[in-house]
Amino acid sequence: MMTGKALEYCARGIVQYLDGNVNKFKQLVSRAMKIHDDALCECGESLVQCRYEGKRAELCTGCGKLWINGEMVRKC
Repeated sequence: MMTGKALEYCARGIVQYLDGNVNKFKQLVSRAMKIHDDALCECGESLVQCRYEGKRAELCTGCGKLWINGEMVRKC
């Protein structure tokens, strides 16, 4: 599942492509894919926003790893 910001870049890219601006399309899709890849765990599953010990964290829906600031803290 893509994040809202990644979907926004995809939609903007499609509009640019339909307008004939292929270079801008490629830039926007590249940004969307970077955001999407950053939102995935090592196992390839999506991460869900949560809180752990009062800090913002992300929990993997596949393997159960808990991430804080890009570092795995524990496995649930």
